[in-house]
Amino acid sequence: IFLYIFGAGLVSLAIRSFLQQRARAKQIRQFAQRMGFKYIGATVPKSFPIHRTSSRLARSVSNVVAGDKGHKELVLFDCGLGNGKGRSSRTVVAVHGQHEGFGWAQFGPDLVTERVGEWTLVFGSDRLLIMEEIDALVSAM
Repeated sequence: IFLYIFGAGLVSLAIRSFLQQRARAKQIRQFAQRMGFKYIGATVPKSFPIHRTSSRLARSVSNVVAGDKGHKELVLFDCGLGNGKGRSSRTVVAVHGQHEGFGWAQFGPDLVTERVGEWTLVFGSDRLLIMEEIDALVSAM
């Protein structure tokens, strides 16, 4: 009986995780559509230098959105870093061609700003950004 209960618990955790990921993807797609950006899926655009960022070791990339706002290129995505107990997720919002970054919106309590060439990136240190935070960052461009 213990194995059945344990197995049912694992299955319910997997289903919950799947449903959360699906809801997140839907939110990101709706955001992209509302802002006039393109939802790409699981591949960052070739113009974005992910290999030079602190997210270069991402084991997974999802919910990639790309587009232009004004004369600035925007890329945002969720990624998973690390393995096992050291595993974490983050949402990266990056803009090309804006030296000021994201204005006041980039100074959240646990937000990290990174500059790579002409790109400015903002991400939560060890978490996915909620949609309100993403909207505030994009609006501040």
